[in-house]
Amino acid sequence: MRLIDQLVKAVDMTAAEKTIDVNGKEFTFWVTPLTAAEREKALKEAGDGAAQSSRFAMSLIISKCKEKTGQACFIPADAARLRRELPSAVFDQLLTAVMGTEEEATEESEDKSAGEEAE
Repeated sequence: MRLIDQLVKAVDMTAAEKTIDVNGKEFTFWVTPLTAAEREKALKEAGDGAAQSSRFAMSLIISKCKEKTGQACFIPADAARLRRELPSAVFDQLLTAVMGTEEEATEESEDKSAGEEAE
């Protein structure tokens, strides 16, 4: 089996449940692991300039946060409200949850590989 096929088989791309706490109220959403193509798309949408990292983060939040049904939590038109009507701490929690799935997926695939090697 080719390495690419082994890697694809080893990772879990299912959506992970994420919860953030805002003023004592929990909000739950689901996020799939971030792929290189999704990161590239968000970077392209962010463009150049001083606000690039903020636009990159916004693009990821809008494209990755989903309801349990798979429906998007946010649409592109929500970007202005996310920026203007929410404290930056909430925005940062959303981004951390979205970016965290990438690290968790790596850890899970390493755990899965270690378990297969032990067998």
